[in-house]
Amino acid sequence: MRPQYLLSLLLPAVVIAGNGLAWPGAGIVLALGAYPLLDLLLGDSRAPPPTAAAPHFFDAILYAHVTPALR
Repeated sequence: MRPQYLLSLLLPAVVIAGNGLAWPGAGIVLALGAYPLLDLLLGDSRAPPPTAAAPHFFDAILYAHVTPALR
């Protein structure tokens, strides 16, 4: 289980917060600026790809993305 996968939940939170409270372009900067920069800086992982050992972890991330979209 890699905690980097939880970074995917940051973008929807930034977009929602940016539309109501802060700068609306924050989601664009994060998606098109910060994420690609992190990808370049972190590079390829030496760890093996995720297996079916923790399917509930990935299901929880999926449900965290889908549930707000259905409301």
